[in-house]
Amino acid sequence: MASFRLKTVLLASAAATLVGAPGDGLAQSQGSMEAQLRELRQLIEQQQRVIEQLQGKVTAMEADVTEASNVANENRATIEQARTIIPDKPIVASTEPRVRLGISGQINRMVNLADDGSSTKGYFVDNNLSVSRVRFQGEGKFNDDLTIGSNIEVGLSPNNSNTVSQFNESPSDSVSFRKVEGIFKSKAVGTLYFGKGDASAKDIARIDLSGTEVIAYANVADVAGGLYFIDQGGDSSGFQIKDAFTDFDSSRQNRVRYDTPTFYGFGLSGTAAEDQKYNAALRWGGEGYGLKAAAGVGIQDPSEQDVSNIVTGSASVLHGATGLNLTGAAGVQSQDGEDPTFFYVKGGWKYDLFDIGATAFSIDWQQTADNVGDDDTGNSFGVAAVQNVDGYGIDLYASLRSYALDLGEASDPDDIIVGTIGTRVKF
Repeated sequence: MASFRLKTVLLASAAATLVGAPGDGLAQSQGSMEAQLRELRQLIEQQQRVIEQLQGKVTAMEADVTEASNVANENRATIEQARTIIPDKPIVASTEPRVRLGISGQINRMVNLADDGSSTKGYFVDNNLSVSRVRFQGEGKFNDDLTIGSNIEVGLSPNNSNTVSQFNESPSDSVSFRKVEGIFKSKAVGTLYFGKGDASAKDIARIDLSGTEVIAYANVADVAGGLYFIDQGGDSSGFQIKDAFTDFDSSRQNRVRYDTPTFYGFGLSGTAAEDQKYNAALRWGGEGYGLKAAAGVGIQDPSEQDVSNIVTGSASVLHGATGLNLTGAAGVQSQDGEDPTFFYVKGGWKYDLFDIGATAFSIDWQQTADNVGDDDTGNSFGVAAVQNVDGYGIDLYASLRSYALDLGEASDPDDIIVGTIGTRVKF
């Protein structure tokens, strides 16, 4: 088509040249006309060859484009196949279109090397400070103010550190329903929890900004609570670490709990639970002047014989620039006879020593009184280190802790020394 148009143009040009010549040009010789036509034919043939070369290049380019398109289609098919193996969107969803479903949890395992004065053993345990677990949470936004949710949390704790002892290193696996509850949360009115879960005073003595609470907090017994103190004759004293050391923490309960909205950092909470158990708590948190601080106090009526109430509280402050922090907790159980008490203090340092995440160190001390009888005293000293690995939900930790129980007798049991290494991996 291009060749035909070019020939037409050239012929028209030649014709115009002939027509536009002076009248005496009509008398030119036949030989002169034939010469001009030959030159015109040669020019047309030359242009024809150029056009054919250009057509060849266009054909080659079309072939290259076709090949590139085929390669792109192959790559696209490979990508789609990979997506069927590693989806780019969650594959778990609620059957209710307006409800978001989340699955999370953690594994928290550690090794205790314990010297009880009679023998030294290694114990492979689940960390009772924060047990292994799996959690299913649903949440749906009812309107601009009200959110309705559900929460099921199951503890899976083989060889729990609070039950493993010198005389039973492999107790039965612990499976517990930690939380089974419905949650109604209103920005204006507050939050209502209905079902099994944390009572208002749960963890009120464990407010801690140190960064080492995965292995060191107010209830120092949780690291190795199942171990027995051994007497001077090498026999069990009958008292475990968890008998002598406690922070009087409230249990999880089948309850109704209400939390007020936060006002200037303050929030109130109240719980009514099974077996006529009641408790309430006041919490506060805030930041300013380079400091972050949190505190709380709670009161429990545990509905136990001879126990009227339990009052516990804690406070923690962190200096953002230096990472230095201080935590304290205390509690008393009012009952007939001597009132058991505890006191806890911790100093720490939290800083980004490495690019992978924050590093935290702490040293703490707990003293208890009258927990296993009258006039007994427990003292525990501990040092701890925790390394976070950001983006992977990993905590690497180690600690060294001593437990001493003074029964006020001539022959007190031997101290227990426990060295611990472990890791918590969240998902």
